[in-house]
Amino acid sequence: MNKQYEFEVEDDIVIKYTPMPEIGVNIYKTEVVMTKEIFQECYKKWVEPQEGNDKE
Repeated sequence: MNKQYEFEVEDDIVIKYTPMPEIGVNIYKTEVVMTKEIFQECYKKWVEPQEGNDKE
């Protein structure tokens, strides 16, 4: 399987485009990967704790 994914930030969501060459040229499967709200929750859990450790 040799699929190339493309991601795009559009308004308040991240969209993943997956080419579907078996169906036709320029046909993509479109999925919402993450909303702004989910990103903010991930940031609070993953990034902010690390920032606190960097200041010491």
